[in-house]
Amino acid sequence: MQIEGYVDEITQKHVKGWAFDAQAPEDRVEVGIYADGSLLDRVRADGFRADLKLCGKGDGRHAFHFPIPPHFASCTIEVKPAGLKSPLPRSIPVPPQPCPVRLELAEKYIKGAGIEIGALHHPTPVPAAAKVRYIDRMDTPELRRQYPELANLPLVNVDIIDDGQTLSQVADQSQDFVLANHFLEHTENPLLCLKNMLRVLRSGGILFLALPNKDFTFDIDREITPFDHVLRDYREGPAGSRLTHFKEWVTCVQRLKGAVAESRLKELLDMDYSIHFHVWDRAAMLDLLHGAQRELKLPFKIEVDRPNGYEVVFILQKM
Repeated sequence: MQIEGYVDEITQKHVKGWAFDAQAPEDRVEVGIYADGSLLDRVRADGFRADLKLCGKGDGRHAFHFPIPPHFASCTIEVKPAGLKSPLPRSIPVPPQPCPVRLELAEKYIKGAGIEIGALHHPTPVPAAAKVRYIDRMDTPELRRQYPELANLPLVNVDIIDDGQTLSQVADQSQDFVLANHFLEHTENPLLCLKNMLRVLRSGGILFLALPNKDFTFDIDREITPFDHVLRDYREGPAGSRLTHFKEWVTCVQRLKGAVAESRLKELLDMDYSIHFHVWDRAAMLDLLHGAQRELKLPFKIEVDRPNGYEVVFILQKM
């Protein structure tokens, strides 16, 4: 046995990380969760993470997530792989580095003044002459409360508090560019979101859009969202599918069952937590964009369609 791994996050509500046996990469490591030295439970590290797959840790299914029972919230939590005496070490959060593909495309296409939606700790690198205002649904202190896992990472200062789906505070045809990376999948009504992002762009303006490919993320076990689904959400409103999305998230991504799953479902709904409501692979992304052109007559052309590791980057130009 040659165990590698880290505990990436411990809060009063959960512990998560990964464990991988380099001598048996197809096996799943069992880890014990300890509170003040006493065993709480054992779980299999079998959740999918794109970063593990991309860096050569087998098929990427080596992550674990364990909800901490409330009465153990103040305890010291440790994670020990079965058969080992030493706990997994804590990882050190580091700010994400600029992505070369995004940087290259931004240098070519981003000019003037525009907005970025949902940048959090990973704003798009733009040319020095470009001016960006940051939009999010909460101010920066509230975002820190919503995402405790980002506690040690710098967040952008939010300039405009607004719903990224509606952009109600942004005037029509007022922006040279809109940046929205790993945002559209978080929206309940992605066609409405695309419509409004194009609404605020000037003619010839650029929508810089990066979407995660489900085949390389924790969404790997979820069904692709078909275009008919997002079209129905656009025409009838997304409320009818909201609960189904949250249930799928809890069972397929967080891999919870029974009473624990029900409790987590209620917690996420009460928080209005920003899950991935929709999931796509590259073909489904193109189907979404072509469907938006066909059904909504949205005025854009696809300038760039470029796979980039676990994501696909699109450059759309408003016609």
